[in-house]
Amino acid sequence: MRLGIGSFSYPWAVGVPGQARLPQPMDAFLLLEAAKYLGVQSVQYVDNLPLTNLSERDLTELAARAADAGIEIEVGMRGTDASEVRMHLGFVQRFGGDYLRIMTDGNTPVDTPNTDQILERLFPLVSEFDDAGVKIALENFDRFTAYDVVGMVEALGDDVAGVCLDTVNCFGAGEGPANVIETLAPYVVNLHIKDFQVRRQPHRLGFVIDGAPVGQGQLDVPALLAQLQPTVSVTLEQWTPLGSDIESTCREEAKRVEASIAYLKPLVH
Repeated sequence: MRLGIGSFSYPWAVGVPGQARLPQPMDAFLLLEAAKYLGVQSVQYVDNLPLTNLSERDLTELAARAADAGIEIEVGMRGTDASEVRMHLGFVQRFGGDYLRIMTDGNTPVDTPNTDQILERLFPLVSEFDDAGVKIALENFDRFTAYDVVGMVEALGDDVAGVCLDTVNCFGAGEGPANVIETLAPYVVNLHIKDFQVRRQPHRLGFVIDGAPVGQGQLDVPALLAQLQPTVSVTLEQWTPLGSDIESTCREEAKRVEASIAYLKPLVH
């Protein structure tokens, strides 16, 4: 396994739409510097810090700096538009990656395809991924159950498709992590590891799910990792609660990244 961070390790530092932002948000190069500082093996750029925003010169510079640091660049995207998928497949090939993480909902509120529509859009691209030696990694999230995701992977062919397993998104689909992990584990290419804490509201009527540093929440991390193949890429992601201001929130976010990576390093190998 290889351990890395991604643009959703630092969502507040990168910038959350509609929320306060740092005067200098984290960019692609600062994220790479964070990966170097933490001593991890990979850095993943997804839709909150898209590679499509970089110039050709910046892409070349990013690749060179990552290579010098011995850090692998991994790529993710939103949506299933063929031209966008092909563009991101090109990024994966450029950086020498072996999978493309896809969150199947697009960047607009109306681009929410069902499973049949997703398959209809992706089927024509399967041969291109096969020829490139790159896997399609479909992320589980709110709108689909684990069995829905498995169905799409098997329909596309598990030789060319797999799963990006997010350990917390399953709550939005009304599923618990343990069952989702067991169902998806054989197909996992990339793990988005988030820890969490479920707490009861002070008035006792309902629950709140908050993020937690990995190893300090309710996720059984050793049991999770034991179910995955040794080739899986492990990417830290976080849901750091919003504090009193954006600066203090980002400081807490950075502390949680360091604590999580320190916990994971002895376990991910």
